[in-house]
Amino acid sequence: MRTVGCPPAVRFMHTDGYGKMKATLSGKDETGLNGETVIQTNGLVKAFGDVRAVDGVDLEVRRGEIFGLLGPNGAGKTTLISMLTTILTPDAGSASVCGYDIRTEAEQVRRVASLVPQDLALYGGLTAKENLDFFASLYGLRGETKRRRIEEALDVAGLREWAGRRVSTFSGGMKRRLNLAVGLLNRPQVLFLDEPTVGVDPQSRRHIFECVRRLVAKYGMTVVYTTHYYGRGRDALRPRRDLRQGPHSRSRPDGRAAGAPRRQADRGAARA
Repeated sequence: MRTVGCPPAVRFMHTDGYGKMKATLSGKDETGLNGETVIQTNGLVKAFGDVRAVDGVDLEVRRGEIFGLLGPNGAGKTTLISMLTTILTPDAGSASVCGYDIRTEAEQVRRVASLVPQDLALYGGLTAKENLDFFASLYGLRGETKRRRIEEALDVAGLREWAGRRVSTFSGGMKRRLNLAVGLLNRPQVLFLDEPTVGVDPQSRRHIFECVRRLVAKYGMTVVYTTHYYGRGRDALRPRRDLRQGPHSRSRPDGRAAGAPRRQADRGAARA
């Protein structure tokens, strides 16, 4: 496991292993952020049989930060955010989201956090707006508040002109954007995105990452997302300047681990 420090408000945790995520990333000075800690884990562990998918993870994520969990399929990324959103219960360790303990205050965690899953949770026979209306009702939204949240979600996802079209006619990228819009309806303080750009074209991918940047800028939202596309996530979310080395990182200023061979993609990123 290595950590990659980035310019303010964007950080990445990177695991090279399969079936095990193990890291310590306190990030006290890595990003230059001095804000409130909204996610904190201490020795978090989750095993499935003999496989420890998450093996003693310690991390801190601050308000208004974009935090990427990078690693190959099976590295434990989804398991980690499933624990942070109270879907799974840890075997050991502790964690809190916005000050709420994920074990003893699960209901409060669900009120301040939202998870956009990798699998699309949409109804193809309904229009985009009807989907949002349905999920807004599940969140308990009513009247003018519901109408306003739906309009805002459509705007952020860039789907206003397609609001009346059935989702079954949408492209893969449009469905991903609508999936993201659903996760915004409860105006979460922390938004978890599980592989938000898998299977979409480059244009839709850029639009999704632009949505993420707007959410952070407009609402001060904290965003945690998983991906196995290191270069795509890093380049789309970081400002256009070189990666910098944080005090808890063994990476080089260009984002490579110390002693790692320089790849063609890295050479281009270092000149950005």
